[in-house]
Amino acid sequence: MFDVTIHYNKRTLDDYVGEAYKKTCKIHRQLPEGGILVFLTGEARVTGREGRGW
Repeated sequence: MFDVTIHYNKRTLDDYVGEAYKKTCKIHRQLPEGGILVFLTGEARVTGREGRGW
């Protein structure tokens, strides 16, 4: 089994997809190597991030 740590913002902002991206980058920079899984709602949210480094 692998340890899982959940990271989240206390408030949901209007651009929650952009905030998820920022949080992912912060986790990548500050924590040890490992996988990062981000859940987004709907295909439009996912495809809207293409070309931004996700």
